[in-house]
Amino acid sequence: MVELRLADGTLFLEVRGWSRLWTLKHRLQFPFAAIRDIHPAAPVLARKVRKGLRLIGINIPGLMTAGVFRHHRRYTFWNVRHPSNAVVIELAGERYARLIVEVPDPENTVREVRDAVRAISWNK
Repeated sequence: MVELRLADGTLFLEVRGWSRLWTLKHRLQFPFAAIRDIHPAAPVLARKVRKGLRLIGINIPGLMTAGVFRHHRRYTFWNVRHPSNAVVIELAGERYARLIVEVPDPENTVREVRDAVRAISWNK
């Protein structure tokens, strides 16, 4: 699971628990300008998304996916144990094209991030 925080036009993700070991990451950050979309991951993960080549991490189907995967020359950062609590964050101009991460409240997270990104874009 990750703890998501929004501050100063930046999305901060703090990787929690054992996931730090599997992902070799404890913190990620991205400017709001890089965020193209965010949505609940449950519908996407229900289709058995092909993760691609695992570069770092672990993938135990039905139990946990955490780490960095490469598929069609795009990198995706995963940190999911419970797909129903995951969100997909689409990025542009960053090392990762997508982040698929578990959060405590996906619906509220999607709303908060969209509102924050929208507020920044209105102020430009």
